[in-house]
Amino acid sequence: MWLTGNDAVNRYDGKMVKVYNLDKFFVHCPNLQQGYGFAEDDESNIYIGSTQGLYIYLRNQDKFILQKIFNDATGSVAMPFAFRDGKVWCFNLKYQLATYDVKSKQVNYIAQLALDPLISVHIYDLSENIFYYHFPLIDNNGTVWVVGNNNIAGYNSQTKKAIYPILEYVKINKPVFISSCYDEGKIICGTKNGIVQYDTKSNTIAEIKVLGNKKISIIRSITANSDFIVFNSEQGITFTSKDYKRVKWLEPNKTDKYIRCYNFSFDKSNRLWFCDDIQGLNIFDFRPRLLNKEPSQNVDSFNLGRGIITFGELPDGNMITHNNVEQDKVTRQIRHLPIQFGDDVNNRIATDKFRKGVWFFEERFFPTSRPIKILFYDQNKKPELVYEQTDVEILGQQKDMQVFPDGRILCSFEKGLFWLHPETRSIEKVKTTGQFNSFKINILSNNRVAVSYLGSDMLLLSVKPDNSMQLLQKILPGVQSFYIQEDTVRKQYWVGTNKGVYLFDRYLKNIKIFDANNGLAGTYIYGLLLDDDGNAYCSHQRGLSRIEAKTLQVINFDKKDGIQDWDFNNRAFYKATDGTLFFGGVSGFNYFKPPLHPYTFYQPEVYVDEILVNNKPYLPDSNANTIQKVKLDYTENNISVKAIVKDLGNADVRQLIYRIVETDSSWKYLPNNSTMLFNSLAPGHYTLQLGTYDKYANKEIVQKTIVISIAAPFYSKAWFVFVVALLITGLLFWLINRRKLARQKIFFQQQMALEIQRSKMTADLHDDIGASLSSLQINSAVASQLVNKNDKEQARIILDKIETQTHDLAAKIGDIIWSMKPGKEEFMTMSSRIKNFANGILSATNIVYEIKIDTVIDTIVKDITTRKNIVLITKEAINNAAKYSQAVHISIDLQLVQNSIQLKIWDDGTGFDSVNTSGNGISNMRKRVAELNGIFSIISGPQKGTAITAQIPVVP
Repeated sequence: MWLTGNDAVNRYDGKMVKVYNLDKFFVHCPNLQQGYGFAEDDESNIYIGSTQGLYIYLRNQDKFILQKIFNDATGSVAMPFAFRDGKVWCFNLKYQLATYDVKSKQVNYIAQLALDPLISVHIYDLSENIFYYHFPLIDNNGTVWVVGNNNIAGYNSQTKKAIYPILEYVKINKPVFISSCYDEGKIICGTKNGIVQYDTKSNTIAEIKVLGNKKISIIRSITANSDFIVFNSEQGITFTSKDYKRVKWLEPNKTDKYIRCYNFSFDKSNRLWFCDDIQGLNIFDFRPRLLNKEPSQNVDSFNLGRGIITFGELPDGNMITHNNVEQDKVTRQIRHLPIQFGDDVNNRIATDKFRKGVWFFEERFFPTSRPIKILFYDQNKKPELVYEQTDVEILGQQKDMQVFPDGRILCSFEKGLFWLHPETRSIEKVKTTGQFNSFKINILSNNRVAVSYLGSDMLLLSVKPDNSMQLLQKILPGVQSFYIQEDTVRKQYWVGTNKGVYLFDRYLKNIKIFDANNGLAGTYIYGLLLDDDGNAYCSHQRGLSRIEAKTLQVINFDKKDGIQDWDFNNRAFYKATDGTLFFGGVSGFNYFKPPLHPYTFYQPEVYVDEILVNNKPYLPDSNANTIQKVKLDYTENNISVKAIVKDLGNADVRQLIYRIVETDSSWKYLPNNSTMLFNSLAPGHYTLQLGTYDKYANKEIVQKTIVISIAAPFYSKAWFVFVVALLITGLLFWLINRRKLARQKIFFQQQMALEIQRSKMTADLHDDIGASLSSLQINSAVASQLVNKNDKEQARIILDKIETQTHDLAAKIGDIIWSMKPGKEEFMTMSSRIKNFANGILSATNIVYEIKIDTVIDTIVKDITTRKNIVLITKEAINNAAKYSQAVHISIDLQLVQNSIQLKIWDDGTGFDSVNTSGNGISNMRKRVAELNGIFSIISGPQKGTAITAQIPVVP
């Protein structure tokens, strides 16, 4: 339903009003404020009149555009009144007619009608010349009919000629047409003096000035549907038949109630909509409610007192209430019975089908000395006093009365249970468990009765032929139970309590509890009945509910369904012989005969009003309701969907349902007009199903499906995984090859270094070892000659020398072999070799020595040349000190200092002139340090000791 106001155009869906007043809804045009007239094309686009031209609502885009229709110097007012043959028909204040072709977008000027122009479209400028009462219309023959202020014009679209059929009547009577409507070939006009009706088929005019013996005056507004005509006059709102013979005045004593009601309109379900400046938008609904209610309209039609507290069924099938109100079984008309019985507000009734009548008794809620009376009302509708007890202390307050199928009558009083014997007009106390304050008697099959007690458990009793009773069992011990109904077909029992409704099997074992946890609106049960299909109906403090026997589904009825009020009365329920159920409450009573079939004209439809992705509209230039697929990036994973259930007739009772097919097997239920939130969705495809829940049919109806696709991030896609795998594979190959090349390079460097070392070793062996071997050879020859000469003394000297040379040669060869061994295969580290040599030389002397070597050097120095030269430099220095220094102390210190090896050898011996003295030992040490690219220094002087320092860079 589209509505216009003073500041915007509104869309009403039965539950929600959406106001189109934001800039985003209007494309290159000003926002629409006041609208004048509506039309709708075949694609459901809406055309709205305005002072600026024709506004077009493009439904697929949820946007408005503006189309100029009339290029009049006096204004651009364009008001649509019909859509026919692909064209929207419009008129303006001068009654010019034009059409707009919805496909070609062409505007055609049709005609200028000879009618007095309208004054204005602004409500404050109007005086009995209101534009929306003069809207044109097109009949089935294609003729445009226009009611002006004082004349009627017709334009034939085929002959393209204008006619003025009542011109003579106008000249004579000079009418003022205030309002008008079209009804089945008749143009009905409201005037200051009643109704003027023009029949376009017979070309006749009729005047109606009196309705129902009342003279009618100014007709402010008028409309019609297929059944009757409605108009608003100074006499109020009036409903009349098409022949004006049957008239109904709406609230005749309140004629000023709708004085500011300016317009009427029927919807497709024949509900009457009208705008009232005081009350707003009003709807008259002529459909019957799901639940029938009495009093139906006027609450003063009979005395309610504390409401309806009990029912009885007369022999003819008519129903009677505690306050002597009879309802006709056929016509359902209400009338009063002439029964006088004490305080009729507190009367209670018990139906007696055996004796074909009803029993009356009085339930008192205050102390009184008035006698207790029980009265019988027979099929002849004659009351008869059957029992009277003046001593009220004997029985106490009467609570209930029930008649067994065999005619026995059981009464419950404060003092216990009593049998009533109508024949002897006496009562007999029942011998039971001795409990008092019985509340409700529930008759069951097989001569059993369940009696509820206030503050005690319900008892199941067996009734014997001699009127005695035997206790069979307690029902729901510890739970305050009031009523029990037996389903003899399904062999089940339903129990109404103060904690909900309990369902029992044939053995009175609990099957299920119905309370607020599974949808029962009220849990303090006031009444309980079963229909012919075994469905349970219960009244409570929050209305009326039904529990389906097959599905155990709970359905709650509210005021939209027609309940008499929210609060019902306890023990005010009855099932009539024909299956009609009655429930009484504080404002009357409801009656209905199951199954219930709710009337509905508009089929509920799920409408998606908005889809937001990360709080921004998805496809803002599209109507969200038309979107069936949502494709998103992996970062767009927060989605909200706002949906409503469109139903102009029953939107308030509709529920919105939804589920994600891939994750949800059951439906989720939301109130109409709700927003569904889906946050942090993982990449993948989601099928969102939307629908409505029909509580009366107890089924879900799927109506819309939206497929949501969230793309996987690029790093999880196959091509990215392939590229990354390819890069990693390439990197691994590169690293492996690089490592392989590095190893080869190291191997080649080691081979080259080894080759260099071999060359050096060869040179050393040639220079040093070779010289030593040559000296040994010479000394051996000399020793041999001395032996031949028998010069033993000289021969011994030469042999000692040969021994010394041999020892030195062995040491040199050992040093060379040690230095060439790979580090991991060494038997002795460099520090150990230095320590062993120092111990071997210095331990045979009186010199006190100290050795400090950083063990990390053993792992750092792997170069053969470096190792060999450090050891030889150290040995040379130690050897010289031991032989020549005459020292008392010697210190040997080998440390790693800032990525270089620092060797210090100090003694406190006699020293020497380091400037002018140069021996082979010192020369060899300098040469070895220089070979290692190091720095060599020696400090010494007579009687000052000697300090030798070598700083050698680390070679990996």
